[in-house]
Amino acid sequence: MANKPQDEEWTTVAEARSRIVFDTIGDVWEGYYEGPETVHDDVKNEDYEYLDFRDQAGDGFMASASYQLSRAFTDIPVGTYVRMTVLGFTETRNGRMTNFKVQARR
Repeated sequence: MANKPQDEEWTTVAEARSRIVFDTIGDVWEGYYEGPETVHDDVKNEDYEYLDFRDQAGDGFMASASYQLSRAFTDIPVGTYVRMTVLGFTETRNGRMTNFKVQARR
């Protein structure tokens, strides 16, 4: 096996990200906001909107860009350290909506 190359020799063009799952009241996730991303499903010919993040260890994460999260992150600059907390859930005719408190570190 060859020696591991140094990261500065490479440019990342794609990276698998772990999905942040918010399924319990009180769930909290903190990390750096990296911006929105659109993922296209060629099979269904549909686009899915996500918000990308990175934790303090440098690992990539993503969360579905729900209506509430999309609105919250509209004015948050890329690179901002944020905290998302689940406050509760609301049943809608389209399914369950997660209610968040979104905080940005100054």
